Amino acid sequence: MKRGRIQSFGTVVMMAAYTKIISCLKTLLTHKCNLVLYLMALNSKRSNQLSEGQAVVRISKIIPSFSILAILNLSLWGYAPATAGEQVAHLQHSQSQQAHSSHHAEVIEEKIGNRVYQTSKITVHSKPEHVWRVLTDYDNAQFIFPCVKKCKLVKDKGTHKIVEHSVKPSGFPGSFSYVLEIKETPHRMQEWHRLSGDFHDVEGFWRLDPIEDGNSTVVTYASYVNGGFFMPQALIKRQTRMDVPAVMAALKNHSETSHQQLAAAGQKSSKN
Repeated sequence: MKRGRIQSFGTVVMMAAYTKIISCLKTLLTHKCNLVLYLMALNSKRSNQLSEGQAVVRISKIIPSFSILAILNLSLWGYAPATAGEQVAHLQHSQSQQAHSSHHAEVIEEKIGNRVYQTSKITVHSKPEHVWRVLTDYDNAQFIFPCVKKCKLVKDKGTHKIVEHSVKPSGFPGSFSYVLEIKETPHRMQEWHRLSGDFHDVEGFWRLDPIEDGNSTVVTYASYVNGGFFMPQALIKRQTRMDVPAVMAALKNHSETSHQQLAAAGQKSSKN
């Protein structure tokens, strides 16, 4: 009987020690995986000033050792957990956004075609054409959406636009730049795909579905980003889940505010 108790106690002690070790490894590997993203952004920025061959050599000397840790992290836990500071900041931000929005936009995975997209929906109490006006104001996107550092309409080909983006993920020291081709279906959908720049693939869409006799809009956002071999997909997914709710809340707030301003202006002009 005593021997059985001793074995049970030993098992409990070993499990506690194992849990502690795993927790420490998770924290260590989280920092290492975040460093992978930082190095990618740093070298992407430097590569703009280097020849293609020089940039490849420089990246190849720095990235591989950290990419192994990132891959190990993926194989063990699916994706790196956010640090305590990130979790607190994200919770505070979510609470702040919920104070201004009756619907908090959650991010889920959805298979579309042969790829898994990160998708989110939110109800905007504004007509689709008002939401559309915000989405297509490319040159002012950096003043509307968090994480957008720069957005510039490079070429206007009617329903097809070429737009240059520079984004800075929250809590991340670096930024990423890429050029998208955007196909527009007015007041209904935007679809985009990467032409050049950072990442291997960037594609997705905005979809606007009218409700309440066209006075409100269900907005759907979907994105697929493939960072390539040295940028684990799980880290991209984690960052998307952190940043997209703020993007959706910003769209909702700006669309509803502009809608109210237009309505007020219309009432004023009719009285005059």
